[in-house]
Amino acid sequence: MKEECEVTTINSLLTQLLLSCAVKNAHRFARRSALTRKFIQAGLIFGVVLAILGRCTPIIAGCFTNDLAVKSAVKGLAPTLAIVFSVHGVVCAGEGALLAMKDLKFMAMSYTGFFFR
Repeated sequence: MKEECEVTTINSLLTQLLLSCAVKNAHRFARRSALTRKFIQAGLIFGVVLAILGRCTPIIAGCFTNDLAVKSAVKGLAPTLAIVFSVHGVVCAGEGALLAMKDLKFMAMSYTGFFFR
């Protein structure tokens, strides 16, 4: 699954790169918004694909092991993988957009709020 996560990381990096170029031209707000929307849509598509792959993990695990305990553990983990991977692409795109706009205070507060509730 690491390779699939690299796709969403690339989406984050591309969002940072292209939006940072668009941010320099402050009068192009509509273009920035459209780019951000497209990257979030791409993240959503990647998330759906990753969620489907996450749900297929028990099927794939059968190719690598015959141990019933391992198959059972993987089967119990599959729904969690699907949920986490479904939002991973959107989170990466949003993070890339925040980094491109240099909204570091908002990012710091959101991460702090997540870890220290």
